[in-house]
Amino acid sequence: MTPETETLLKRCRTALLERSDEELDTLLQRWFEGMIGEESMEEVLDDLCLLLGYRVRSWGQQTSYATYTAWWEVEGYCAEEGGEFLCTDVVLLRHHLLDMSIKQFALVPDLARRALSMTAYDQGEPLPPTGYIFLYAFAEWLHDVMREFGDVHMQYKPPKQVNSKAQKRQRRERAKDLIAQARQQGYVVVYPDTMEAVKSAFRHWCKVEVRPYICVEARGAQVAKVFADMKTLGTLWVVMTTPQIQDRLVALATPYISRAQEQQQQARLHWETQWLVIFEEILMEDAEQVARDLVALSLDVLPAREHQTFQWQPSPREVAKPKHKPLPEPVIEPEWMAAIGRLRTQGNEQSLQPLPEALVLPDDWPSLLTSPQLAAFLTFLGLSASARDLKAGLVERLQKKMEADQTVMAQLFEVFASELAVPPWELEELLKCTTTERKRWVEEGKIPVLNHRSFRKHGSEHDYPVFDRRVVLGISREELEGWRAEHQARIRERRRAGAQAAAASRKAKSQEITPAGGQAD
Repeated sequence: MTPETETLLKRCRTALLERSDEELDTLLQRWFEGMIGEESMEEVLDDLCLLLGYRVRSWGQQTSYATYTAWWEVEGYCAEEGGEFLCTDVVLLRHHLLDMSIKQFALVPDLARRALSMTAYDQGEPLPPTGYIFLYAFAEWLHDVMREFGDVHMQYKPPKQVNSKAQKRQRRERAKDLIAQARQQGYVVVYPDTMEAVKSAFRHWCKVEVRPYICVEARGAQVAKVFADMKTLGTLWVVMTTPQIQDRLVALATPYISRAQEQQQQARLHWETQWLVIFEEILMEDAEQVARDLVALSLDVLPAREHQTFQWQPSPREVAKPKHKPLPEPVIEPEWMAAIGRLRTQGNEQSLQPLPEALVLPDDWPSLLTSPQLAAFLTFLGLSASARDLKAGLVERLQKKMEADQTVMAQLFEVFASELAVPPWELEELLKCTTTERKRWVEEGKIPVLNHRSFRKHGSEHDYPVFDRRVVLGISREELEGWRAEHQARIRERRRAGAQAAAASRKAKSQEITPAGGQAD
């Protein structure tokens, strides 16, 4: 970091601290919420949440998360209304800003610039400057004073903030309009904030139509770079690199280069590679005319096609697509995530099932849970955690939490009852019973089935039951002996009844048989 940048950052912090506590909170909330859904800003948002004491929650919900990533991975990705950032203590906010190192504070202006750039782009307004010029403008705007810095007037006012979902919808619509316009013109005009999807879609169209990819890149308010990439022509790029075409390109560029040089610009024409020709430092007012001349040149020298203009026609693939996309499949919420939601809404102690004294976690319990599950559970407990953390660290933190609070164990079994369930072979080992006994007790309803799992063998799916570990380990030896005694009693009763029935049958048969050696008178 240069001394000039460090000085400007200190000026920005001083200017920011001149705002009231409520104004500070409002500004930071707007910048935070403008970045929701932007994957590239996840780590910055996480760091600032921890440094400034902010938490994140879904709109209309009470449960909040210590970091943006924790909220996004648990429920933010499917929260239709988006999220909001809450400062845990507004009074301490300025103390947090003062305690931050200058390198850490640099995240705040960066957050502001990205949020303001996105809003300005969506509303079609001028973008804020970048680099040290933005830092100067940002400090001056916070002071509400517009001054001259060198030969640059910094009269920048951030646009009005709008809903982040509306921003993204506007951005997508604007991208579609730019792509359609580029197909009509035969060239695309891009700015530093233009979405990559616009350039990629137009380049793909050029490749399909076998046309050069002609692009105008704005380089500030006065100059631009215009280039034609011949890779999209396939083998026809050789036609555009013949000496005759190169002479025509020189003749085409000469007047525009002269005009730019008259205004002290370093304009020139050169071949970057054998298929890439570039017009450097062309005046912005001439750039689109240069692009139109390149389009006309390519139409003149390339083989004629069925359509002679750059009026876009849908491809067969696009025609075959249905006008209305099918609705996406509904996202099924995992049971463990639903269990966390129930604990939040119903209250922990009231909804928890009592744990038996003999209940212990299986030795391999860390392997039964994933990192996102562990991170979500730790976040539910009020600890800062992310699925990107090492799993061993998440397990260690959870073990310490369980040792400090006995309720955590009950919560763990309530949330991950299915993951920690007992399979049939482990049930027989825990209860010291035979397979026949286990099947009999399940059929009699003495051991309820939690759910079923399946495995594939010899080309067929086979189901098997699993059981709630709390129920299994809550069965005492006395209960087991009682079940066995009941079964033996039933066996004895059946045998006694069978013996009585057999004796009665034999007696009846003996009465029907005529006595041997004679016949009744």
